[in-house]
Amino acid sequence: CDLASFNSRCAALQLEGAEKEAALQSEGAENVEALEREGAEKVAALERQGAEKVAAIEREGAEKVASLQREGAEKDAALAEALRSADEMTDEIRRANEQVMELEQERARLGSSYEAERARLVTDHEEAQARFV
Repeated sequence: CDLASFNSRCAALQLEGAEKEAALQSEGAENVEALEREGAEKVAALERQGAEKVAAIEREGAEKVASLQREGAEKDAALAEALRSADEMTDEIRRANEQVMELEQERARLGSSYEAERARLVTDHEEAQARFV
């Protein structure tokens, strides 16, 4: 009787242990599935955040490039205008120098004419004085 009771009790404990093991395995499988879902959700969220950050960085980079290109174009235009202005000033200086040279030549010509005319007048005056003496 004692042995039968013991065997019966052992069988009950074995059954109870098998049920508990099955319940724990089922619970463990559910926990693994929940953790896998949670992990997948976190990975998806991180991927979205990463994609958003990359897109923001690309937009910011594109804006900076466009801004630098605009600034470069503005500086190029200002430089071209400055060069055009410098060319115009160089042309004006060249023309002024040509006018100065022409005026100096005219002055030299007039100076020569003046000296010749003066010499003639002095000679005429001296001749006129000589006639009246």
